[in-house]
Amino acid sequence: MKEQMIAAAAALVAAWLVGRSIFTHNRVKCPRCGGSKVTRSSLFTARYRACGRCGGAGDVRAVFGSKK
Repeated sequence: MKEQMIAAAAALVAAWLVGRSIFTHNRVKCPRCGGSKVTRSSLFTARYRACGRCGGAGDVRAVFGSKK
């Protein structure tokens, strides 16, 4: 019984670590700005502003683990 509890706890911790890694480190280049962190301003064509999708970070979280 005690060995089963230890095995279940170890499996739960391993699943938590894998899930945390997938959701926090699964980043891809922003498709709107292309990773440059800025987009052209809509009012002034020669000006740039921070990308609205990635917030100026240059990367976004991938959807369902897709790295495309």
